[in-house]
Amino acid sequence: MKRKIWKHVRLWKSTETEGIAMDQLYEGYVNVLAYGAQPNSFLDDTEAFVQALATGNSVFVPSGVYYVSDTLVMENQNLIGAGTLLTQIVSICTDPVKPIIQAGRSCVLADFLVKYKEGIVTGDEKEGERVAVWASGRNWPMQRGSTIRNIRVEECGTCLYSPQNSLSPFLVAHESLELNEFSYRGIDYRAVHRLGNVYTNIYISSNKPHVDCIIALENDCTEVSMHQISLMHTTCRTAAMRLSGVRSFHISTLHFGDVRVTGPGGALLDIERSSGIIGGLNMCYLPLRDPGLSLVRLGDADYATLEEWEPHGFEDNPFYLRIGVLHACALNDPTIGDYPSEGRGIAPEMVEGFRFFSRRPGSYGEYVVDLEQYNWYTFQDDRQVYKDFACDDEHIRFLRKGILPTCGPASERPTSRLCPGMTTYYDSEAKKKWLWTGEEWI
Repeated sequence: MKRKIWKHVRLWKSTETEGIAMDQLYEGYVNVLAYGAQPNSFLDDTEAFVQALATGNSVFVPSGVYYVSDTLVMENQNLIGAGTLLTQIVSICTDPVKPIIQAGRSCVLADFLVKYKEGIVTGDEKEGERVAVWASGRNWPMQRGSTIRNIRVEECGTCLYSPQNSLSPFLVAHESLELNEFSYRGIDYRAVHRLGNVYTNIYISSNKPHVDCIIALENDCTEVSMHQISLMHTTCRTAAMRLSGVRSFHISTLHFGDVRVTGPGGALLDIERSSGIIGGLNMCYLPLRDPGLSLVRLGDADYATLEEWEPHGFEDNPFYLRIGVLHACALNDPTIGDYPSEGRGIAPEMVEGFRFFSRRPGSYGEYVVDLEQYNWYTFQDDRQVYKDFACDDEHIRFLRKGILPTCGPASERPTSRLCPGMTTYYDSEAKKKWLWTGEEWI
């Protein structure tokens, strides 16, 4: 069929009776309808997509449901739909290692829904299986202003993926995404030498039973920016979010709601070999029903870049985590989702193993934590647990655990959330400044 290129915004008729306003199209876009795609027909439209992408032009996909049986491979092209619920790309491919979309270099993916057909995802997917969007092309990674925006992902193994041995997506904007019903990970980026990726306004949740982790950014990665990230209504095996080898990150707002971690010694936020700042960390209605859980767990503080020539060590180079505000609300008292409230809060049998901040056993190097402010709220009679704020003080060096009174009479001297060598108090009666050593005031 003859290729058609639009030089101006036009109105096209879909296979349905309604016309489609191609308001977003610019010179050079082609329409999959011109290559034989038949939305809502339950037919295989793979060839129409392949031909449209083979033109080298960017591609517009009007509203409707399109079925594809092979990976849509693109480089230096845009794939634009009519809206996150209007345009749906559904994979009927049963090969678990073939992603639905594989994008490289300068690409924009926007305004459509992508998923596997119901019944294909088994729920037991592992790394790299049934990926919705593979962010490393066959010749180039996504890079330099590439964008994934206004995308909804459903029913897959992993929503966004780049493996360790692939080309590294860098300077990619991830904007206004809704990632749902994945069986392994929501975002799983492992390729090394990533820098400058941005994540904005992202909502992630899954009801699949064997989710490993919601977000995992691993290996040599720098300059990560995140803004308004919501991790919701998911049960994870290891951690809800994992940052490993992220040299510098800035997260403005990070929210965990109704998320459960079932692995022994697990944590909602797992960080190692990573330094950065979280402006607001919100942790609400979290089921804490498994042994040895923590809100934040820190691991190794070793500057290694996974290169053969790179010596490990740098013990004199501590890693740093600063949190502007930690807000803990109704821990172990979820009010929605699959974990109805038992009216217990943080029950007594959990207190011994539960930590707000912990360090993975056997970890090496120094981690420094500066918590500027700590706010909490509970519906149950477990206030003392929040006040005590139990942490692994032996293996984490805290600069602050929130704002504490710094002066007043001896009777008002703080008794909890004290940081050895850092917490001071001026006794207005004795006219003396005291320092907390970790065991006593001196």
